[in-house]
Amino acid sequence: SGEAWWAESILEYKDYLVVPTTSTGFSTSNTITGTSTQKIYQSGRQSAVGGSFSYVIPRNNGSYKLRLHFAELALGAAGNTFNVTAEGLPILTNYDIFADAVGANKALVKEFTVDVSDGNLNLSFTATAGDVAKVSGIEVIWLSTAGLAGSNFPAIPTLLRDRGNYFSSIPVKTLGQNYTVGSGPTKGAIILCLQQFGLPTICNGASSIITNDDVEAAMKMAQRLYRIDYSRIYLTGMSAGGGVSYTYPGSSLIRARSLAAVAPVAAVNTLAGDNTAAQNIAAAGLSVLAICNEYDFNTNGSGANTVAANKASIVLLNQQTLLPGVEIGIHTFYKGSQITTPWSPGNPQPEHNAWENAFRMEYPDSFRAVYRDVSAPSIESYTLYEWFLIHQRAQVFPVELSEFTAKRVDETAELEWTTASESNSSYFTIERSSNGTNFTEIGKVDAAGFSTVTKQYNFVDKNLPSSPYVYYRLSQTDKDGKKQIFGIRKIYVGSNGFEVRVFPTITTGSLTLEVQGVTSDALTLKVVDLSGKLLMKQVIAPRQNRLSLDVSGLAKGMYIIHASNNVYQYTTKFIKQ
Repeated sequence: SGEAWWAESILEYKDYLVVPTTSTGFSTSNTITGTSTQKIYQSGRQSAVGGSFSYVIPRNNGSYKLRLHFAELALGAAGNTFNVTAEGLPILTNYDIFADAVGANKALVKEFTVDVSDGNLNLSFTATAGDVAKVSGIEVIWLSTAGLAGSNFPAIPTLLRDRGNYFSSIPVKTLGQNYTVGSGPTKGAIILCLQQFGLPTICNGASSIITNDDVEAAMKMAQRLYRIDYSRIYLTGMSAGGGVSYTYPGSSLIRARSLAAVAPVAAVNTLAGDNTAAQNIAAAGLSVLAICNEYDFNTNGSGANTVAANKASIVLLNQQTLLPGVEIGIHTFYKGSQITTPWSPGNPQPEHNAWENAFRMEYPDSFRAVYRDVSAPSIESYTLYEWFLIHQRAQVFPVELSEFTAKRVDETAELEWTTASESNSSYFTIERSSNGTNFTEIGKVDAAGFSTVTKQYNFVDKNLPSSPYVYYRLSQTDKDGKKQIFGIRKIYVGSNGFEVRVFPTITTGSLTLEVQGVTSDALTLKVVDLSGKLLMKQVIAPRQNRLSLDVSGLAKGMYIIHASNNVYQYTTKFIKQ
């Protein structure tokens, strides 16, 4: 669905590949035809001669669409064959990529439906007659869409949950409301824990550093695949991942609004000195908890003073205008007896102990409080996960609409609208009315679901009513059934010609004119003063529905606009200030 492709070696997927000793990865710079995504087909895995490799992919029981991507990169003739099985059943027998593609360096996609009944999707690639098995890309797409509203929705993968399943033991009193996490229709929270291990190497780029776009791809995947609470999406990470926990929400107001809280841990890159990023985070009402070590040789020793930079970031955030309920704070860990010697293989001291303490990876029963409620320090202390869950976006706006227009085009009405961002959006509804009060649904348009870039939509009404005016109302429904009404647009569809709408009606320099009605003939536009003196004249071409008019040269006062064609005329006015 247009999301980033990931190498099989990243943490979430590296254990899916079995018997890796009989296979190797391969890559090329060859140009691949038949695809716009070169790098998927320029790399892959292949077996040893006569060997095999397989994948065991954890999946909930149900039906899946399996897409296998192939391209022959090394051979110049047919003859290399192999078998592929899914769930023990043959799906490709003596398959020859070159023969199927009728050539080398050509992208191929083979699609199958596979039923999983044992909690794992098993794929096996086996060479035949001493040849080599190979594959370039694997897609597994869940088909049991009924599970979106029920208990068949796939479980969130381990690395998209907190490490150690601590959600299950969080007391309700800590959350301030009855918010449970479990299977079935109950929604859960999602935490994206990002860090830098030199992985992943993303298929559409060579960098192993996690970027804002990587975060967005992961969030988009999670929102599409898992039943989560859109008002409780959190971002955290350590080291370089801690840095992106700052930079992702700081990069735009839209991105900041998609999150409920962030917790950078031992972040190497921070907000220090970036006032624009701090403004985005504050304007979105995003709570921030920075966690770091008072002494950390892995960062301070390399010249990046993570404590000072995190403290500077928190000071900068607190200097912004914060919304009610927003918390900006910092928690530092101090290792009093282990602050004099940098880490080395012979001196394995935990200078990065903020990692273990924040995520409770090594000692889950120790260092419980990474955050303490200052209003009741002797009563409440929170793990990072508990601190996350007490923060929730006060109101989720699934769609941020930037424009909505309606215009008459011959015997139809064209509606166009643009969104700046979308989260959890399902579809748009278009309604029509002849009086502006009683509306009837006339169509639906699917929404993007999740997007932080501009999306454009349109709808054409081919059945205009006989009334002089028609009104259109646009609304959006999210995946939870909540409805948001954006507004009403009015256009002229009467039989007596056309009308010209002018806005703004009071201007200092320019006007926008919008023609409503049949404009198959050219219109002559005249601007006159109150005495009738002609000051400006312009011809509007046939079917031109919108134009700008520069009136900056006119003196202050009221003016009249006359528009006419061979049959009809229309008059309106504006004020020049």
